[in-house]
Amino acid sequence: MLTSAGREDGFVAKWSHAQHRFMWAHGMGGTEGDIATAVAVTHHGVYVAGAFVSPKASFGTSVVPSNGLTGNSQPFVAKLLDTGNTSQFGWAQAIGVGQAGIAAIAVHETTIYLAGSYFGPLRLANTTLPNASAAGLSTTDLFVTKLVDEGLQAAIVWAQRAGGWNDDDASSLVVSGPNVYVAGSFRSPTATFGPTTVVNVGASRGTTDVFVAKLLDAGPTSSFTWVQQAGGTYDDYASALALSGTSVYVAGSMGSKALFGAISLPNAGTVDLFVAKLTDDGLSGRFVWAQQAGGWGYDQARALAVQGTSVYVVGDFYSEEANFGGLTLRNRANSDVFVAKLSDGGSTSRFEWAQQAGSETEGRGSYAFAAAVSGAQVYVGGYMASPGRFGQLSVGDPRGGIVAFLAAITDSAALTTLPASWAAELSLYPNPASGSVQVRVPPVAGATQVAFSLLDAVGRLVRTHSRELPAMGLTEQLPLAGLSPGVYLLRVQAGQQTGVRRLILE
Repeated sequence: MLTSAGREDGFVAKWSHAQHRFMWAHGMGGTEGDIATAVAVTHHGVYVAGAFVSPKASFGTSVVPSNGLTGNSQPFVAKLLDTGNTSQFGWAQAIGVGQAGIAAIAVHETTIYLAGSYFGPLRLANTTLPNASAAGLSTTDLFVTKLVDEGLQAAIVWAQRAGGWNDDDASSLVVSGPNVYVAGSFRSPTATFGPTTVVNVGASRGTTDVFVAKLLDAGPTSSFTWVQQAGGTYDDYASALALSGTSVYVAGSMGSKALFGAISLPNAGTVDLFVAKLTDDGLSGRFVWAQQAGGWGYDQARALAVQGTSVYVVGDFYSEEANFGGLTLRNRANSDVFVAKLSDGGSTSRFEWAQQAGSETEGRGSYAFAAAVSGAQVYVGGYMASPGRFGQLSVGDPRGGIVAFLAAITDSAALTTLPASWAAELSLYPNPASGSVQVRVPPVAGATQVAFSLLDAVGRLVRTHSRELPAMGLTEQLPLAGLSPGVYLLRVQAGQQTGVRRLILE
């Protein structure tokens, strides 16, 4: 159990899909409102970033004082060393002098990139970033900074700012080699990114447009290479970025009809969500395709995950009915969570499926903020009012109230493309089956547990089971009573090995 040291603390936790439990969890913070907003994982460690308002914040046994004035938002970054079942903080430190917040983190080996916004000026090591606010105004500019993990601490290498005289914010960040991509929104009539200036088409209304920009990391220095703007006459926000090769994916929300390069997306209601793809041509970036989804209410995308040509988008929708390329989701409460998959066809795309989850209490909301994909598993994180339902699974606190959730949905199409090998020895008998089926599980070196997941024809999880895996393997009898006749997929996971078999239930 974690106990807050004050009004609000940040936390980071590790979940094991194989063991179906949390392995460890850490709180961080002080006496005031302190939050963790971004996390990245490499084989070097787990890196967490956020901001604390407390005069000082605790990270394990380390106490970090604020560099700014009392009540200001102090950015921080911390590293945890994950040893499997346990972990500990390796180091933690405040970042910069000034009032700022961190929205995103990306890590490559021992290089850490942070993006966020600040009320200026902001001093980062030997660099002071000015703020472009007009006289008498207190508005935000966005920043990107690079740090290097030196073992016991991280050192700032360079920092870049962008924006104009109004509020301009970074929301997301991805990295591939020396290429650093940042996305967000700008309210300024014009915003500068190094040598390039973009124009806000909704400036006369004081609304925001979307930006996606690329920086080139040259080691001790960096520079903006290109920037692309998108949007319409009302508020448009970028909430998420994902990267696959030279394809850059951005998702968010749009308050009106919006242009993504030469591509025009309609708006079905108040606020719709969008997913768009850009191609990085080196010295320039261009929009290739864009998709809209939603209904008459407030619907937005908040997170992206990409694997091959599969693009997974996660968010929440207020509309009673939200359309995803001809697929309709119906809202059960105030706002519901959605998970949708698009197939990237190169110059085109289409929605393949969409799933909904949410609170069972009318008038209470559910929100999704994070997504990740591994093999056929798509993971979603957020919070909702208790009790909540994910297909046939339920989650909640007996006392009611708001709970955080972590959920997994299986992409059945991805299951059929997973590589065989160990899975070739996996067998079912009888098949077709009726009341039960026997599963022969071959041994897996180093694995002590095996997990069984049964999914229906549309990929919904209908039954799970796990048990110890002996060194010689096992034959397990799985009950099928209570299930409707039809075609199912049985996923068997032991250690790093995964096998899938088609099961016909009579």
